[in-house]
Amino acid sequence: MVRAVRALVPATTATSAAQLVLAFVAVELALYAVHRAMHAAPWLWRFHRWHHAPGPVRWHRGWRIHPVDAALFALAVTAATAAVGASPFTAAGVIVARRAWTLALHADLRWPATLVDHWLATPAIHRRHHDEAAPAANFAPTLAWVDRLFGTWAPPR
Repeated sequence: MVRAVRALVPATTATSAAQLVLAFVAVELALYAVHRAMHAAPWLWRFHRWHHAPGPVRWHRGWRIHPVDAALFALAVTAATAAVGASPFTAAGVIVARRAWTLALHADLRWPATLVDHWLATPAIHRRHHDEAAPAANFAPTLAWVDRLFGTWAPPR
């Protein structure tokens, strides 16, 4: 099966394991920067606030994004993967994987606060991001340590 798939994909589209790791970290940093800018810049917040409309955080809210947000996120993924020399197939794979993770972050899961929240974005951490009564925090899409690095991490409430 693997040979059949490799035969269909041109060698120029292959991504090494090192490129994949670099692409993942580069994408994480790019998405963090874009997401933080969406909360800081009033003209970007006009679009992003639609995602933060009042109401409970549920899995389908992960799909509630303005087309401008979607375009900026896609541009960030594309630029970050290209910057590390990863293939367009890797960029597409990263987009699909991140959409799935976004749905998990917005899912109505009873996720207890644990030490994992300090290093990985979890539903509990993301609920804190959507907490209207608290200052904006927890912008990283997957790796909570990125928020810790930039001083924007906050524990779940």
